[in-house]
Amino acid sequence: MDKFLSTKTTENNLEQHIELISEATQSASYGTFRISTTRKKNNKKIVPWWTDNLTIMWKRVNAYRRLFQKTKHDDIFRLDRKKKYGGQREPIKQK
Repeated sequence: MDKFLSTKTTENNLEQHIELISEATQSASYGTFRISTTRKKNNKKIVPWWTDNLTIMWKRVNAYRRLFQKTKHDDIFRLDRKKKYGGQREPIKQK
């Protein structure tokens, strides 16, 4: 291919050869690779009462719950984390 291009190419038709090569490359890649057109669906329902403050509180409660559940061998430390986790849950239960 290099020999062919080097013998047949001049300044005038160089752009034409580049166009032909790029079109051939594109058509080969379109034939070879599958183009995905699927989209992710958003199944989350929007509720008007959910606020950013509730999101922050919910994430904090989940973080304290993970810490509490991760503590298994130290009973004093586990009780301390249980109190923190329970204290974070109370304001959310009231709302």
